[in-house]
Amino acid sequence: FGKVVSYDPTLHAARVSFPDLGIVSTFLPIVTRNSRNVHDESPLSAGEHVAVLLQGNGSESGAILGAIYDRKNLPPIHDANTKAITFPDNTTITYDSSSHVLKIDCAGDIKLAVKGNVELSASGSVKMSGVSSLTGGEEIRLSADKVSISADNIALQGYISYLERED
Repeated sequence: FGKVVSYDPTLHAARVSFPDLGIVSTFLPIVTRNSRNVHDESPLSAGEHVAVLLQGNGSESGAILGAIYDRKNLPPIHDANTKAITFPDNTTITYDSSSHVLKIDCAGDIKLAVKGNVELSASGSVKMSGVSSLTGGEEIRLSADKVSISADNIALQGYISYLERED
């Protein structure tokens, strides 16, 4: 076991200090779940406690198996049904498999760029709060058995067309 001294994002490798041995490794690759067609990268921070597999007696070749929690750095979620990712700015993504709830608490903006269509479907209701804007290219279609609009002030700009319903 050791602590990360520095991280190289280009190599996805880190140098590790082994205080018990009094040595610092060369840059060691970090084991990751995927590295070919799907890429899964999680950078390590200086001071992070890691498990390392070294070959032979030295610190020249081996691999960092991953980061580990310790008594000074406990897991943020203490629930076996919840997977969580917490970023340095406290943005969190959690999924609770017992309640089937995916939650994103973002400290900044969320941008979604899609080359194809986006479909939002819910068996329950869809709720938006805050200042909301819906902008479309040539056309926006609303289709439902009933459409209700409620506001203190409604402003319409542009031509209004009225089509009679065909039964």
